[in-house]
Amino acid sequence: MMDIDWMAGKEAWEALNTIIRYRCWRTVKGEQTVSDWYYISNTNRDAQEYYRYLRGH
Repeated sequence: MMDIDWMAGKEAWEALNTIIRYRCWRTVKGEQTVSDWYYISNTNRDAQEYYRYLRGH
């Protein structure tokens, strides 16, 4: 668990439980890019469950 005191506006998200950073590496024609996607959730699951959900979405 991590402290989210730094997050502005967190009061607007009822029952905020999880902040997810999903990092993707992609190589196209020899050039690699890295993207970070951020998600918030009021559910409380383990990392593998979130991973399966995000990969399948």
